[in-house]
Amino acid sequence: MSRFWDFVGGTLDCRLDTPAPERFMNLCHSRKIYLADISSSGQQTRFRIGLKDYRKIRPVVRKCHVVPKIIRRRGLPFLLYRNRRHKAFFAGIIIALALLWLLSGYVWDIEIQGNAVHTDETLAQFLAEIDIHTGQRKSSVDTSWLEEELRLKYEDISWVSARIEGTVLKIELKEAKVLTPEDENAQTGNIVAWQDGVIASMVTRNGTARVAVGDTVKAGDLLIEGRVDIIGDDEAVKNTHYVRADGDVYARVTYHCDDYYPAYYIEKNFTKNKKYQVNFEVFGNRLTVGKAALPEPDDGDVYSYDEVSQVTKYRLTKNFYLPFAIQIKTVRQYTPETVYYTDGELDALGQAAIEKKLAELEADGAKIISQDLQTVKEKEYYAIRGNIEMVIPIGKFEAADAAGVQESR
Repeated sequence: MSRFWDFVGGTLDCRLDTPAPERFMNLCHSRKIYLADISSSGQQTRFRIGLKDYRKIRPVVRKCHVVPKIIRRRGLPFLLYRNRRHKAFFAGIIIALALLWLLSGYVWDIEIQGNAVHTDETLAQFLAEIDIHTGQRKSSVDTSWLEEELRLKYEDISWVSARIEGTVLKIELKEAKVLTPEDENAQTGNIVAWQDGVIASMVTRNGTARVAVGDTVKAGDLLIEGRVDIIGDDEAVKNTHYVRADGDVYARVTYHCDDYYPAYYIEKNFTKNKKYQVNFEVFGNRLTVGKAALPEPDDGDVYSYDEVSQVTKYRLTKNFYLPFAIQIKTVRQYTPETVYYTDGELDALGQAAIEKKLAELEADGAKIISQDLQTVKEKEYYAIRGNIEMVIPIGKFEAADAAGVQESR
């Protein structure tokens, strides 16, 4: 028996005082009366039986001349019986369950994931324009239609998925670079260099390579031509096909780094002046208590203000949000003070900036060969300067018609 159904149906822990309980057990088994957790100690046998089965053992008791003694009662039937006078309590439970069931049919939170170019606020505003918002019935949200609307509105969204889990509308999307109509529909074109460098390696999948490993190229030079010549037995060109050039071209390049960072930070010396504002949101309606604004000082001093908002959304489970939220906004007054980093701190910050720069280049596909980056300290800033030798993808597609491919030769 499962624990849930044991609780719903009720169970009894019983004790049987007899040196030979076998006949009792066999008769219960033949009548399909289920006994669980059977244990023996001397002339006592303990077992657990369901409330419904307990009502069936009267014929067995008569034949065996033994009466099981009830030790403990468990489950919902006994709980209801013990609390039969507390009708309001159980009515409250029923009302709460009904309210939860009603709330489960609505969307109370919207989660957006995967967006980098478009902010949550921008997407939320568009969702409101197409009448997608919290507080609406889940049955009124057509996720397929919503996905199509997002793709039509934002051309750079290459993939979008919308689904409802619990009371949460989850929207996942991927943003991609938008190709111009010329690039997207181009049937022919070349691969050209977008930066100066020395060719380190190349793979030509479609077209004709016009450079070789070790060649020095400049930005705009032709790397792979979108042209394939058909050569006859006499090594003469018999025919020419103009294609869309495709391939990977890597070049060794020198990148000069000259990045600047402030050599100070602003320390906030907070005063005792602070204000709180509490916003209660219930079923989409907002009630504001307090005013998060501090008056301007009369002593002529210059102050700044720091504002922090903390939002608490209530939920029963991971995906079952309730239509209740509290936002506490705190505004504190402070005096800004410029604090300059020490030499040791600047050394540590410079090393961290160098490591971050190299990591960003490697994340973009660069293979670092060597670097001589150094931290240069000034009073108001510190800079990361030096050269980085690396191998990077250097080719880019340039659309052209057949005539343009031919002219590129």
